[in-house]
Amino acid sequence: MNPDFLRQKAEIALLMSLPFLVERRLSSLLDTFGSPRNVIEAIRSPGAIPGTDENLLVTWKAILDERRPKEYLKFLEKIGIKILLKGEESYPPMLGDITFPPVGLFYRGKLPSHGVPTIAIVGSRKATSYGTLVSEKIAARLAREGVNVVSGLAYGIDSAAHKGALSVGGFTTAVLGCGLDVVYPPGNRELFSLIEKNGCIFSEYPPAGKPEKFHFPQRNRIIAGMSSVVVVVEASSSSGALITADIALNEGREVMAVPGCIFSPNSWGTNSLIRSGALPVTGVEDVLEVLGVPPQNHSGLHVTSSQNLSRNERKIIEALSGDFLDPEEISAGCSLDTQEVMSDLARLELEGLVRRGLDGKYHAAR
Repeated sequence: MNPDFLRQKAEIALLMSLPFLVERRLSSLLDTFGSPRNVIEAIRSPGAIPGTDENLLVTWKAILDERRPKEYLKFLEKIGIKILLKGEESYPPMLGDITFPPVGLFYRGKLPSHGVPTIAIVGSRKATSYGTLVSEKIAARLAREGVNVVSGLAYGIDSAAHKGALSVGGFTTAVLGCGLDVVYPPGNRELFSLIEKNGCIFSEYPPAGKPEKFHFPQRNRIIAGMSSVVVVVEASSSSGALITADIALNEGREVMAVPGCIFSPNSWGTNSLIRSGALPVTGVEDVLEVLGVPPQNHSGLHVTSSQNLSRNERKIIEALSGDFLDPEEISAGCSLDTQEVMSDLARLELEGLVRRGLDGKYHAAR
């Protein structure tokens, strides 16, 4: 690597480690002073950066006096963290086109391949069984087709998306709202490790960076910015997934949403998005079509043996073999709970074993 570029990378990494030096401010300073080295010198020079809190400047100067760029880069490498700068060939190409792209990204694992379609799957942390199933199945199918599945490693829909991609040996990218030496949420430690081994974990926050509440909307712009399509699986009226969708729309990206039960609070956000013009996801093929990815015959997600079906799923398919029924009719005919029927129908539809008509009724696939 070019020594000058390596030095610049070390200097930017060091600047990114300074508290409250947010991306917009760092970009502004780099534009003003022309180089990361000049920004470092300006911070050390009294009065060189007007408009910045004096106590904050004192803190920044103390950190810069304590750390040296090359030593800081070595420290990152020692704890398994690398940094990718905007302008490098491996920097996510679509991310560089957003309004405020990160100057740099800390990462663990292996970087996504260039030219690979990238899609974000986001949604509620308090996902229903239906939402979890849909997220896993969509992610698995997309990963089988060579799509990089991006999400935020949160509980619920995010975790299901990552797990779905990993379950078929696919690639998935997690974007965090904290430092890469901090596992958040703590219960996803094993998933964090799996993604690091088989995918990529990004953050613009330095080691020891806490998962502050205001970090996550900033994190969401990276999730949306990396992706050509954002799929919202479940979202309440206050879900952060809606922030991701808004960012995606503002950046000219496609937003899709999975329709949900009109009585479920978790479906308010997705149904509202569809009402506002988001494309509905009625099957994985809808997403692949928008991505421009032709489905392959080796997707491996269709159930080929009745041995893979649960007893209830067999009953549902048998009920649908000669008639078109809605979930309530299936529930009554099979003596099953309606919510369980809807969850089973979602799986069977994603597997290609049942089809849903425009009238909302289902029938067995021929």
